[in-house]
Amino acid sequence: MKPLNSKIIKILLLPVLVFNAYTCTGQVKDALNELKARQEIYKSWAESVKTGNQAPDFRYQDIRNDTVQLSSLLGKPVVLFIWDGWCPYAETQITAYEKLKNQFRGDNIAFVTIATDVPKEYWEVYVKKNNHKDIQLWSGGNNEPPAFNYLLKDITTWQELDPASVKTREFKKAVDSGITIIPVNYMFVVIDADGKIVDNNIVRISNNRILEEKIYSLLRTANEKYP
Repeated sequence: MKPLNSKIIKILLLPVLVFNAYTCTGQVKDALNELKARQEIYKSWAESVKTGNQAPDFRYQDIRNDTVQLSSLLGKPVVLFIWDGWCPYAETQITAYEKLKNQFRGDNIAFVTIATDVPKEYWEVYVKKNNHKDIQLWSGGNNEPPAFNYLLKDITTWQELDPASVKTREFKKAVDSGITIIPVNYMFVVIDADGKIVDNNIVRISNNRILEEKIYSLLRTANEKYP
């Protein structure tokens, strides 16, 4: 099945002023129709990365064009930051993400950032400019499994992630037309040392004490099991 046009997704999910600017072009209607047509496959993809499932392995390139696999990181907890490479909402969390990485620096844990919907040349510029201290991966520039699966969320999660968009007429149209799964722009995911998904639904990490305690607990378990 042809991937959903990412630019149209962004048009669909932007706040109200941008919605109004595009409604007359028919692009929102087309996006809604295409989202509706993809609901079954999106549900299947989202189901594959539910909390408690074994995380699907991935093979993505880093900035040196080396291939990194999730399976090569097991034996330690893994925190994934998956985003579409442009989202301003995600950028508001990057400072908190950097603090989290610094808090656990020296611990046996892997922090991995995966950019999905962004051309490789733009991603390379971003990575080299920001010099973030984690594993930076490029998924191929498309909205395909397995990384994209983590971005597929139900309406409730999207309401938490972007309250402004859910107030728009177009969002209501999406709900009224039977759309229940929508691609969000970013997500944090926690995986334990054995590769099991512990939490796939983290949209805020600023002052997130529950997340910190969860990581400490996973570290203690991993250090006991894999000394």
